[in-house]
Amino acid sequence: MGRDATCCVSTGLSPSTIVIFEGIVHALWARLREMKIPLMVSLSNHLSVLRQALQPGSGEPQDERNNHPFSGQLPSIWLAALIVCIASILPFLSTLPAYFLGDDFGLIWLLSQKPPLHFLTLFTSPWTETIYGYRTDELRPTLALSYQIDGVWAGAASPIAYHVSSILFHVVNSLLVLGIARRVVGLKVLASGFAGVIFALMPVHVETVSWISGRADSIPTIFYLSSFLTYAIWRQKGTGFLYMASIVLFFFALFSKQSAITMVGTLALYDILVNRKLPWASWTQPLGYVPYGVLTAGYLGLRLALFNNAVREEMLSMNKVREFWDLQSAYLQMLVSGVYFPRFDTAMQIIAVVLCGLILLVAAIELFQRKRERRPLSWTMLLCFGPAWWALSVIPLLVTNYLSSRHLYLASVGLAIVLGLAFEMLWSSRNRLWHYSGAFAGITLVLGYTLVLLWAVGQWNGVAALSAKISSDVRQEALTAPEGSLLVLDVEGPGATPRIWTWLWGFSLPYALMPPFEPPEVTKRVSIISPPYAYCCQFAQWYEHVRNTTVSWSARTDSPPVIILDWDDSTGPPTRRSDSEQPQLRKQVQTFAGAPSPEELHKMLDEVLRQVDGS
Repeated sequence: MGRDATCCVSTGLSPSTIVIFEGIVHALWARLREMKIPLMVSLSNHLSVLRQALQPGSGEPQDERNNHPFSGQLPSIWLAALIVCIASILPFLSTLPAYFLGDDFGLIWLLSQKPPLHFLTLFTSPWTETIYGYRTDELRPTLALSYQIDGVWAGAASPIAYHVSSILFHVVNSLLVLGIARRVVGLKVLASGFAGVIFALMPVHVETVSWISGRADSIPTIFYLSSFLTYAIWRQKGTGFLYMASIVLFFFALFSKQSAITMVGTLALYDILVNRKLPWASWTQPLGYVPYGVLTAGYLGLRLALFNNAVREEMLSMNKVREFWDLQSAYLQMLVSGVYFPRFDTAMQIIAVVLCGLILLVAAIELFQRKRERRPLSWTMLLCFGPAWWALSVIPLLVTNYLSSRHLYLASVGLAIVLGLAFEMLWSSRNRLWHYSGAFAGITLVLGYTLVLLWAVGQWNGVAALSAKISSDVRQEALTAPEGSLLVLDVEGPGATPRIWTWLWGFSLPYALMPPFEPPEVTKRVSIISPPYAYCCQFAQWYEHVRNTTVSWSARTDSPPVIILDWDDSTGPPTRRSDSEQPQLRKQVQTFAGAPSPEELHKMLDEVLRQVDGS
């Protein structure tokens, strides 16, 4: 059956109607080119090159590609790419002026001071140095370079440039999902575009895109997916340049985030489950993995030499494995819906185990029965981008000590591809019920994801507005209070948002009140302390900081006041209390210097803040 006939079955439109419609689109496109608008000409030229790369493989029948009158002219894949770009950008436009949060302050404070070529030193040294009070084990020069570039073209103190880059990183990843669905999986343009749009709109991505520091996952994903895509095309076409490009991209993926060490496993699963070529079928087949294995071994060896650990193996234990298993339901809920409800943990685990077992069983049967057949709508394809992709994407989380939705950014690619596969299966059905069911389910999912994403973006924007208000209030108080005053900031680390995690001022002090964010006079005129979750560094270091600051303030002969500032969840004026209004405050704060332990000091500070809140 030709392409026109297939379209008639799928859409119910006559061939003449389709030809007329596409002819109108083609005429409009040609007219735009004739106008010689520079942007349109450049876009058209670039799209022509990329279109060739995204054409289906040689195994696709010729009538699927060339039977249409405008098959060589109508840029249908680029229409899909345009829609994916729009879906990636529009929901996040409101984040452009959003103020800095959490880790943003320390990272920008550090990297805004560095020379242009500083990132070259970060291939062998931690990119965060000691801004958290200790030497981390993260080699991420690509991330550092992105901060430096953003700080140059718009100023380090402006959040706009950083948010523009975060959105662009998300756009690139969404287009890569489109490319993988089209070129690697072999989905048609509509289903490939659906996969790209779903990835762009997943609510689980709100932290990665809305939070500037979320690029710690979007940038590594760009290199990871690019390396995977170019490798897959090389396996299909044998183009040596693409193979070399894939190796180079993998190198940068490793130096963007250590979780990229799973790449060899991803490539092997692609060859087995998608390309249907077993590694042991030919002695030349495993040779393709050698450069990736060498780079992975070299990277792990470098980590071992620099940090005395290769994969943070000291964190591994049976208790850690059990904790990791218990978190799978939380990960899955956040992946699918963007929110987490603990009461659904057991149900989610049961559903996941049953589905994975079913896919694994049927895929194994299909793999051994049809070793050479490669079809997009297959159980082995579902296994590759379903359970297998999930396992390889989340296994690095075994050695993390906190739960974050942005850690699922790479894992969500698999879900987007699986949903694209399901959509194509329904949309391509000759049964009208299945056909329209697929359309209805796809539209419902897109609209649902859009609504949840916009709500989640609004939560992050609200927290960012509060962060800007805190900075403004502290600046005003520091510049008007008597010199030498002690400011006690009652600020939260995370944001007070329902159902999703947001950052407020966690790990932000003292950097949030230093240049480039605030003038130097802020920290010169007054001393500042806060609860431990807002301080940059470890608990013991916070303890020493608060004790030393309190001692220095108490020793002043001019007896400057102590002022407590507290903010609620709104952006209204803060609650302000001082020892002039509550004389007991001075003696209570002075006792901080004698606290015997960090835990005791934390209790004493909490007690003072609770009394002020209740007064």
